[in-house]
Amino acid sequence: MSNVNKVVFNSSILYAKLLISIIAAFITSRLVLNALGEVDYGINSLVAGIIGMLAFLQSTISTASVRFLAYSLGQNDNESLNNTFNSSLIVHIFFGLIIWIIVEIGGIIMFDFILNIPDSRIADARIIYHLMALTTFISIISVPYDAVLNAYEDFLAFSIIDTIGIFLSIGIAFWITYYTKNALVVYALLTAIIQLVLRLIKQVYCIRKYPVCRIRFRRGLDKSIINSILSFAGWKTLDAGVSILYVQMKSVLMNVFFGVVVNAANGIATNLTMQINNFSSNLTTAINPQLIKSEGERNRNRLIELTIVSAKFSLFIFAIFSLPILFETEYLLNWWLNKKPEYSTIFIRLILIEMLIHKLTHPLTTAFQAVGKIKEFSIFTSIAYVMQFIITYILYIFKFPPPAIYVVGIFFAILIFSTSRLYYGKILVNIDIKYFLKSVFLKGLLPVVLSSIIAVLPKIFLDEGFSRMIITGLVSTFSLLITIRFFGLTKTEYNKLNSLALSIRSKILL
Repeated sequence: MSNVNKVVFNSSILYAKLLISIIAAFITSRLVLNALGEVDYGINSLVAGIIGMLAFLQSTISTASVRFLAYSLGQNDNESLNNTFNSSLIVHIFFGLIIWIIVEIGGIIMFDFILNIPDSRIADARIIYHLMALTTFISIISVPYDAVLNAYEDFLAFSIIDTIGIFLSIGIAFWITYYTKNALVVYALLTAIIQLVLRLIKQVYCIRKYPVCRIRFRRGLDKSIINSILSFAGWKTLDAGVSILYVQMKSVLMNVFFGVVVNAANGIATNLTMQINNFSSNLTTAINPQLIKSEGERNRNRLIELTIVSAKFSLFIFAIFSLPILFETEYLLNWWLNKKPEYSTIFIRLILIEMLIHKLTHPLTTAFQAVGKIKEFSIFTSIAYVMQFIITYILYIFKFPPPAIYVVGIFFAILIFSTSRLYYGKILVNIDIKYFLKSVFLKGLLPVVLSSIIAVLPKIFLDEGFSRMIITGLVSTFSLLITIRFFGLTKTEYNKLNSLALSIRSKILL
């Protein structure tokens, strides 16, 4: 299978899974919110946010594992692959234990001195906290197996296993709807059990299919690989760790100043927008292994072109699904939820705008990781996130409303993060900034702006209702596809997509 066809196949698999995931998210969010109520739902979102805040190392070490495994695949070195896997596994076990300890100690501090949780719900909140901490530990030590699936681009197996988990989650949501005794703890317990079972399935699958997963700690450990992983993960931890810390601290900050009801609104907004974001993230997930392998093959030009393709098309895909929701947020929430928490509408709109801005330059960070030079960029972005948190904290002290946190995020996305990624793209990867701006910003933003102007027309001329929501979705989608065709694609990209579409069509007809 060619590289292009492999990316298309993997993307199709991921999008099929994502479609199921989004439908499930709409069903489970409504059921769980109704079953738990705003207070318990807010507590669940808050505790999950704290676990994510204290367990941020999981994602950074995972990035390091994927990077080094994919890089070794690009070099076609099986011995190095097995050594990388075993070295990565040891690193994850070590850090998993450390993170578990940090999570438990952090929980004591949070519950006793910081969090604003009703006294009657403290005991249950502690129980679900411990369950999530255990699940996090298992997830961390299982990351090398996920990295193998990513490096080998085995997204079909990945998606099938995750889809099983999705259907089980729907079952839990229906169960707690009729389970009235301590539904919060039951929901957390069943969710933890599902995650543990899915992790076990993935490990067994990887061990049986991929020889690289053969465990041999005595002969398979390589100190130089361990040092490289730790060095890369260390700087990535500084960057992603502060980023994730800031994201999760939003929940804590809102809780301290506004209480758990605002946490419920933030939980709804975050859940919905993350599902939308996954549409574009699936494309980058499918491209990233190819991008890193290109650097392993010493093919820098291909790395740059894949980065540009990833940035532009992830923007297009995100816009297709986010624009209708951006215009019809209020009605969508009223239609979806029996009772929407206050601030959920404005939260969703601001988050979508911030994500849209980040799409333009975020794939550059994968290029930095592929090259392996992330020290300076990690330090800069870490300082930026700290500044963002401090500014938000000061605004809340001066009685600014809850949405202020996302307004600050939009300004930083434009003025700080986008410009810094372009600068380091030039320094670290030798990307031509003018070429990137022309290829991504001009050809990417123009279709989005034009289609947004067209998509606002139904909102002006039609009354709010289900029919207007559907019409807005159709108008925004078709106008975006048309403007992408004439303003967003280069001639080469159009010809490749056209050839690929004809190829797929011929195979279907056969």
